[in-house]
Parts: sequence; C-alpha cells; structure tokens
Amino acid sequence: MSEELKGGDDDQIPTIIIPQDEYDWNKYGQKLIKRIGNKYRSYFRCKKKDCGAKKKVEWAPSNPSDVRVLYEGSHNHQPARTGSDQVDEAAMIQVNQYDLATQIFGSRN
Repeated sequence: MSEELKGGDDDQIPTIIIPQDEYDWNKYGQKLIKRIGNKYRSYFRCKKKDCGAKKKVEWAPSNPSDVRVLYEGSHNHQPARTGSDQVDEAAMIQVNQYDLATQIFGSRN
C-alpha cells in the first residue's frame, strides 16, 4: 500500500508514490530545498495527539520515482494498521491523495 502525492491539472507536476507504513500521518508542511539538489520535502506528524514521531519525505521533480523517507522519534503507541485488518486499498489511496500543485503553488482561487 502507498500514499500518492498527486499533481493537479498541470502535466508538469508528477505523481509521487510514498511507501505506506503502519501508522497514520498528518501532513503539516512542504518546501523546496535548494541546497540538497532542488528537492521537495514534505513534513508529516503522527496522527496520535501525544505521539512525537515525525516523517519527512523528499523527492526531486526531475526523478519522482526516487523517494526518500526519513523518520524522527519513535511512536509511543501500537500501529494503526495490522496485517489482520481488511483494508480497501483503492479507498485508502483516495483518502491519502494530495493535490501537489496546490501544495507547491498555492490555491488557484
């Protein structure tokens, strides 16, 4: 299972596939990091309120298949998903889609 960071109507914005782990994450930011080769970095926090775990996802627009995931801290709770859960993968992808064009360029309204 994986999460997608997906471009909008703009064909130049690639779809990024983030490897799924056993925890649920809230995205709280994204920026372009020029000093590491013009890569984008997205920032995530664990959805559990009292958990301090964080995740960073980096990718270059020129090579969206090369995704780097970095974790900080550790979870103080059990994983949100277990192997015994029956999960509709298509539904999970739909829930976890991100409009990459809006994240990068802001709202088009």
